[in-house]
Amino acid sequence: MPMTLAEGDCMCVQVRPGLPEGTQFVFDKEGDVGPKNKAGRVMYVLKAQQHPSFTCKGSDLLYTAQIPLYQALCGTALPVDTLDGRQASFSLVRSL
Repeated sequence: MPMTLAEGDCMCVQVRPGLPEGTQFVFDKEGDVGPKNKAGRVMYVLKAQQHPSFTCKGSDLLYTAQIPLYQALCGTALPVDTLDGRQASFSLVRSL
């Protein structure tokens, strides 16, 4: 009968910001062990979680905001809640 991780056992995976979806984390000899087989490989595959405000395009982080036409034409300060909980303000200036 195969052995499994006991409750409380864990494997830590450090995920650096910007890693692309599909990145694989492989741990050799950390899998189940049976009477006739050796410890196998454990593999985690990174899957991106959707965010309500931000999207990724390649290595770029995109934020889309809807603003009134007069602010788009005249300029405004746009407050944006960042991923780490802070609030940043971006100046949108008239480009005509």
